[in-house]
Amino acid sequence: MNMKLKAFLALTLMGTLSATAQVTTDTVTTVENARRVVVTERDSVVNIDIFGNGTDPTFRYSYSKSVGKNSESVVRQSADDWDFNILFGKKKKEQEKSNKWQKELGIFGLAMGWVAAPGMPDGLKAKMSKSAEFYLDILNVNFQRRHHALAIHTGFYTASLRHEGKQLRYGKNASHGLAPEAYPVGSDPKFSRLFLTTNYLGFSYRYTFCHDWFVGLRTNLHYAWRAKVRSEYSLNGRDFMEKMKNIRTNRVSADIIGQVGKDFVSLYVKYNPCRILQDATGSDDSRRIAIGLSLGF
Repeated sequence: MNMKLKAFLALTLMGTLSATAQVTTDTVTTVENARRVVVTERDSVVNIDIFGNGTDPTFRYSYSKSVGKNSESVVRQSADDWDFNILFGKKKKEQEKSNKWQKELGIFGLAMGWVAAPGMPDGLKAKMSKSAEFYLDILNVNFQRRHHALAIHTGFYTASLRHEGKQLRYGKNASHGLAPEAYPVGSDPKFSRLFLTTNYLGFSYRYTFCHDWFVGLRTNLHYAWRAKVRSEYSLNGRDFMEKMKNIRTNRVSADIIGQVGKDFVSLYVKYNPCRILQDATGSDDSRRIAIGLSLGF
C-alpha cells in the first residue's frame, strides 16, 4: 500500500469516527507522494501527521480529531513545523493536545510593574508607588508539548526610580558612581528620578492547567547601559530641571520572575539579586523587587 493511499484511508476514517451520534461530512485530503505518515491515538484524540510531499520535503500536514464527547477537529498545514505568532506569543489551542514538541516564533510581549530598591543608600529610597519598570519582548522562540512550554526571549528593559526626599537627590561622585547629592540651598525640591536601561536574554518555563490557567518561572540575563538621573526643583520662583548621565553600572546582572495567569495575561513578582549600580567602592546595594502585570510575557 503506497503512502498516498494510506493517507487517504486514514483521513477518511477520521470522518466516520464521530458518525455514531450524528451525520458529518467526511474530511478528505490528498497528499501526493507523502514521505512519512504517522497516526497516533491517545486520550480520545487521534492525530495524523504527514511529513513531506513529492515537491517539498519540508511540507507538513497535521490533523487532530477528538472521538469522545464534545469532539472537535483541528487541521494545520505548513511548509515546515514552525508557527509564527504576532499577538503576544499566544499559544494555539491544538498545541495543548499534541504529544510532540511544537515550535513557535512570536513577537511582542509586554510587562509593566511597580519597582522598589530597598538597598539604595540612605536618603535615596525610591517610592514604589511612583517607580515603574517595563519589559518589552521583541522576539520569542517557544517550544510547547501538551501542558509544558519552554521559551527563549530577547528584548529591552527600562526602570524609573523616583525619590521625593527634601534633603538629598540622586547624583554621582568623581568615579561616576551613584551617590547622594544635596539640593541647592534655599530650593524647593520636587523629585529626583533614576533611569536604568538594559538589553536582556530570557529563559522561561510554563505549566498550563485547565481553562488556560498557568504558572511560570523565568530568569533574564541583563546587559546594562549607563544610568541617568533627572532632578527637578524650584529656586527663587523659577523651576529647574537638571540631568546627569554616565552613572556607572555593573554591565551584567540577572533577575528571577514568578508568574501566575490565564491565557496571555498574568501577574508577576520579581527579585533582582544582583547589583546594577556602583559607587566608588563598589559597595552600593541596589537590588530590586517588583510586582506587576504582563501580556504575552
